[in-house]
Amino acid sequence: MSLFLCFWVLCLFVGVIPPHHAAENKMQATKSAFFESQNYPVKIYSKRGDGIQGPWRFMTSNSIYLNMSSVKIPSVLCIKAKTTAKHEYSKTLSQKVDFKLRGDGTVTWRSMNASYAPIEFTRGGRVKTFNSYSNTTDAVTNYTFLLATPRCAVAVKSKKTKDQDAARSMELWVNDYFSFKDSSECEKPFMEYCKCENEFTRYDINECEASYGSA
Repeated sequence: MSLFLCFWVLCLFVGVIPPHHAAENKMQATKSAFFESQNYPVKIYSKRGDGIQGPWRFMTSNSIYLNMSSVKIPSVLCIKAKTTAKHEYSKTLSQKVDFKLRGDGTVTWRSMNASYAPIEFTRGGRVKTFNSYSNTTDAVTNYTFLLATPRCAVAVKSKKTKDQDAARSMELWVNDYFSFKDSSECEKPFMEYCKCENEFTRYDINECEASYGSA
C-alpha cells in the first residue's frame, strides 16, 4: 500500500486537538450552515431503560466501531476507536483510532490519536457536537449527534480545511454491547436520517477483531 494512500486515509480522520479555546475558535469560524438549516432532534434514549448520559457516554465506551457511512472510504475494511483518556466534568476525551486497510493485495493497520471537546449542547445539558482540530492538516472536524443509545450513535460528520469547503457524511457507530437484535434500534434511525437508500457503505465490525497484520 502506498504511503500516499495511507496518509490520505488518516487525513480523513482527525489529529491531536490543541488547547480547547483554539479549537473552539476554529469551529466557530467554520461552522457550516448545513447544521443550522437542519432541524435534527437529538434522540437520547434506550428502549430497554438502560441508564445513559448522552453522546459523551457512548463516545467513552471502551471501544466503538464504524458500522455504516453515507460515503465509502477507499481501502478501509474497518475503523475502531478505543478510549485512552476521558474527563467527565469537561466532557472531553481522547481515542486511539485503528484503521484496517486493504491494498496491493495486502492487509495493513494504521493508527492515530484523536482528541475531542464539546462545542454544542442540548437544552438538557448533554453534548450535541464534538469538535476536533488537526495541527497536521489544519482540518476542523465536527460530529453532531442525532441519536445516542447505550449501544450505538448516529452523527453527522463535517470536516473542513482552510483550502476546501466542508465535506459532510452521516455515520453509524456501535460499541461492544451492540448485537444483531439492536439493528432496528440503530440502523433504522440511520437510514431515516441519511435518506441515502442504497447509497451507503456497511463496514464489518468483525474485521476489527482480527489481530494486527492478519487478513
